[in-house]
Amino acid sequence: FDGQRLRVGPASAGADPGPAAYRRGGPATITDANVLLGRLPVEALPAVFGPSANQPADGEAVRRCFAALAASMAALAPGITPERVAEGALQIAIETMAEAVRRISIQRGHDLREALLVSYGGAGGQHACRLAELLGLPRVLLHPLAGVLSAYGLGMAEQRLLLECSPRLPLEAAALPVLRNRAAALLRQAVGELPVGAGSGEDPLRIGMRLEIRAAGREQGLEVAWSPDQPNDAATVEALLRAISGSHRQRYGTCPSGEHWIVERLLVEVAPGTPPDASAQRVLAEAARSDAARAGAATTPLWLGQEAGWQPVPLWRRGQLMPQQRLEGPALVVDLTTTTV
Repeated sequence: FDGQRLRVGPASAGADPGPAAYRRGGPATITDANVLLGRLPVEALPAVFGPSANQPADGEAVRRCFAALAASMAALAPGITPERVAEGALQIAIETMAEAVRRISIQRGHDLREALLVSYGGAGGQHACRLAELLGLPRVLLHPLAGVLSAYGLGMAEQRLLLECSPRLPLEAAALPVLRNRAAALLRQAVGELPVGAGSGEDPLRIGMRLEIRAAGREQGLEVAWSPDQPNDAATVEALLRAISGSHRQRYGTCPSGEHWIVERLLVEVAPGTPPDASAQRVLAEAARSDAARAGAATTPLWLGQEAGWQPVPLWRRGQLMPQQRLEGPALVVDLTTTTV
């Protein structure tokens, strides 16, 4: 509170000291606002806080922070409570998120009414439904590993090696033998840089090649697939011309004629023959087993605004939910990596 208004961000408390709830003397944050309002139950968090990383989150420190904020605001807003301060901070944060989404969608001419909002990150589920409501989005996707989705995606990412050169040759039949020689040289370099054993035995390498082709006198080019194995160079050039014309029409709405085309870049991409396996199912199954009991929902107190105040709402473990089950909010869904409101 700067004496006139409540501010949220843009600075972050980071991981150290982190939010006040982390027991490291951190400031009040949006995480703390969710804790105070019951949207992030303290008992749902693991006991990994404090100097020895073995204590539960500190709900009392959170309340003290927001009580101090409420006291500093009392002159302008008599009777304001810590819950109302936290609710206001949360509203500011969600409005900021919504504006960021609008900038990359509505302001670029995209219609959000049929869009799908994908929630990810540990705090995503606490804000996603409210953000979708504010933006007029009809659906939200909550991945079972939403809280660690970036790390999970990195673990599942395919390892690839991308090499390139800039031949800057005219797109004509006489240039194709030169391009084949350049491609062969890049492939030899790629094999030398791959891990030992990659592409051996019954697991051959997967190889893809692309050409970036641009019109003479222009800086921007477009990429099209290319195979050096085609025997007829004249036919290959014709096929590349059709591909670049189609890409140009799709991107810019026009199909230039009479252009002199230049092969600006040759790109060779090499990857192990077997893509990452379906370990996703194993990870998700392990996460579900931790909540395997199919008992009914418990309840937890949740702040529902100044008029309704604190109310008991259903508290579900994600593993308790069945396919096609419908929940009516307000409710909380807790899983291993996030809490969804």
